[in-house]
Amino acid sequence: GRLLASYGLSLGTQGDYEAAKQAFSRALAIAHVDRTTDLEVRTLANAAHVDAFHLRWQESLANSLQAIELSGQSGIRFKN
Repeated sequence: GRLLASYGLSLGTQGDYEAAKQAFSRALAIAHVDRTTDLEVRTLANAAHVDAFHLRWQESLANSLQAIELSGQSGIRFKN
C-alpha cells in the first residue's frame, strides 16, 4: 500500500493524473481492508498534492481535509 501511495505521487507529479488516481485508489482499498489509518492518511495527502499539481483545487481540498480529520482521530502527528 505504501508503495502504491508513493507510486501515485510520482506518477501524478510527472503528468499522468489518471494512473496516479488508480494507484491511490488501490492504496486506499488496501488501507481499508487492513484498517491502516496511517496508510490512508498518507495516500490522501499524496492524492491532495497531485490534485493541486494538476490544479484540481476542490479535489485537493477534499483529500486534504479528509487526511487531517483521520490524522486527528487516530493520533497521527505530522513532522515539521
